[in-house]
Amino acid sequence: MPASKARSRRREASGKRGRPSSFDRAAVVEAAMHLFWERGFHANSSGDLVDALGIQRSSFYNAFQSREALFREAFALYTSRQYEAGLSNLPAGTPMVTVLVGLFREKCRFLATDAGVHGCLFVNSLAELSGSDHALGEVMTEALRQRVALAARVIRGMVSEGSLRAPPDTGACAQSLVAFLSGLTLLARVNRSERGLWEVCRAFLSNLGVDTAAIAAA
Repeated sequence: MPASKARSRRREASGKRGRPSSFDRAAVVEAAMHLFWERGFHANSSGDLVDALGIQRSSFYNAFQSREALFREAFALYTSRQYEAGLSNLPAGTPMVTVLVGLFREKCRFLATDAGVHGCLFVNSLAELSGSDHALGEVMTEALRQRVALAARVIRGMVSEGSLRAPPDTGACAQSLVAFLSGLTLLARVNRSERGLWEVCRAFLSNLGVDTAAIAAA
C-alpha cells in the first residue's frame, strides 16, 4: 500500500484531528505497519508518523509512548498474519512436508504480487536494526530465533515421518532454511515471476533432501 493511500485511509479512520480518543488504534497500527514495511524504521521519524497517520502528536505519545513501541506493536501485527503464525497450532498428524512445501509456495505467491514488492518486514527490519539499534535489535534477534526454532521443529517432524533424510546438524539445517527464505525476498525484487521463484525453491528443497514426490505434488 503506497504511503499516500495509508495516510488517506488512516485520516478517514481517525475522524477529527485533535481528539485523543477519536482514532481507531487498530487502523493506526496497521497503517504504521505498512509505513515501516515500505520505508523502514529510521526513515519514519515520529513527526513523519504523526503526519502520515493523521493523529496529533500528543495523541501519538499518549497511545504508544514512543516510535519504538509503535514499531513493536506493528511488527507483532505483521508476524500474526504470516503463514508461519499458524504452524504453532497444527492439528495432530499434519504432514510436516506439506507444511514446509506450502510455506515455500505461499512465499512465492506473495512475493510475485504488487504487495510483495516491499519484500518482508522481518527481513527488512533484521537488516536495518540488528547490530545498530539495541532495543529493537533485540526484538529482531528474538524474532530470528523463533523462526529458526520453528524451522527446526518442522525439520524434526519431516525426519520423523520419513519425508526428509536426517541432516547432520538440525540447527544448522534450520538456519539454512531461514536464510534461504530471507534471500528469496531479495531475489524477488528482480525476479517477479511466481513460477520462476518456485523453480528456485524446488531446487533448494531437492538439494535439502525433501521427498521429491511431495515437491512434485505442490
